[in-house]
Amino acid sequence: MIDFTKTVDARQRQNSVWVSGEEYPIKTAFNLWIWFGMKIGKEHRAADFDTMYDSLIPDDRQAGYEQLLAFFKNEQPLPRASADKTTVIGIDWRIDSEYIRAAFLQQYGIDLLCKDLHYHDFMALFAALKGTYINDIMAARFYTGKREKKDPMKKLKEIWEIRRIKKNHIPQMI
Repeated sequence: MIDFTKTVDARQRQNSVWVSGEEYPIKTAFNLWIWFGMKIGKEHRAADFDTMYDSLIPDDRQAGYEQLLAFFKNEQPLPRASADKTTVIGIDWRIDSEYIRAAFLQQYGIDLLCKDLHYHDFMALFAALKGTYINDIMAARFYTGKREKKDPMKKLKEIWEIRRIKKNHIPQMI
């Protein structure tokens, strides 16, 4: 999280993790962290994520993995987590990549094929997208209306729904 009350040097984005009192520089490009997010929850060893470190790898790889996971989650105090749980997959970074790229071009003039963003910057900009086609797609996926028989949103929900049944699948929701 950014703290604007600090000096310019102190409010830069995180680019390392601390493991057993030692600092380890990490790679921060958004595409690597999307890959990381797709791998968590699946069968893996902590050593499978050694590629996330910039150079030195901690001896305690499990503790390192926990710190990488904390970086990935980038927990914020707001918005609070909702008690309502959903199994809807709102976004799939591979399937929706063209629409995400278009949204970043439309809203920010950033071509994600040509620009590496820090993962936390990418996620902040993604969360702030509005009025783009990817927002419409996500709205259709999360649509819950049930009243009208000829509701056009029901058809959109059906055509945009991501259906996956995988053991230990963690939905990639935003």
